[in-house]
Amino acid sequence: MFNVMPARLTTHSQWLAGLAGDIAAAGQQGAGVSFGVDSFGLVGQLFADQARQTSQQAAAEIQKFSELTSDLGDRVSATATDYQDIDDKNSDDLGQVQI
Repeated sequence: MFNVMPARLTTHSQWLAGLAGDIAAAGQQGAGVSFGVDSFGLVGQLFADQARQTSQQAAAEIQKFSELTSDLGDRVSATATDYQDIDDKNSDDLGQVQI
């Protein structure tokens, strides 16, 4: 038997939303990294393009992870609403039973 507490699901969905925001902020910080002469020196510029591409790919993946985490939070919230709606309907139906 399940014992689901919609309020706890709602709290968890809010936590996921905050986590998604933190992940997005981290990705934005990483996306702003400079790979100029100061980063690798004149000779190291041979590696700067690859480092820039890798950094941009990582930032894009972090952004995607943030979006998926946000979507998960939305789905957990919707689940909480569904459970609450079903509980309310069942409660109303039981209240109408006449003996």
